[in-house]
Amino acid sequence: MRVNPYGQYALELSSHSDLFQGQTARSRKNENGSGSAGAAKTARESIWHKVAALYDVSSLTEDELADMARELWSDGAITYQDYAMMSPKADSDDTGKKTDGRYLTQADERGARDWLNEYEQLSQFLLDKGETPTAQLVQRVLSVLTQVKLARGGPLDLRV
Repeated sequence: MRVNPYGQYALELSSHSDLFQGQTARSRKNENGSGSAGAAKTARESIWHKVAALYDVSSLTEDELADMARELWSDGAITYQDYAMMSPKADSDDTGKKTDGRYLTQADERGARDWLNEYEQLSQFLLDKGETPTAQLVQRVLSVLTQVKLARGGPLDLRV
């Protein structure tokens, strides 16, 4: 039986939702200090393309995923809660080597994995277990990853 690696952390985050209110791109000013909706929209669009040019969500290490999330959050494109969900802490064995025991998908030899696939499988796992609130948080992350993939111009499998 697999334990949900994100469940406890996600529940801790959602129980402190007051910390995350007002942390969206709409409420944060963009880099030039302007709070106008048009300027914020342009800034959000450019950050998605910038991030998409640097990161391929179908092949990222855990650290790369966290770096990508940090860039999106610091620009105001995602909430702190989304950032935290995209920055999982790695399990390590006694040698300090990262292990895959907490993931549903396999990483390649450099430790990269397809994060869209990982979070899709995690979402389904949570829904099957009846953990709808946590699954909804995971689905928000899926929408962020999908937006990055769309900005990259890559093919998207839109199964329903």
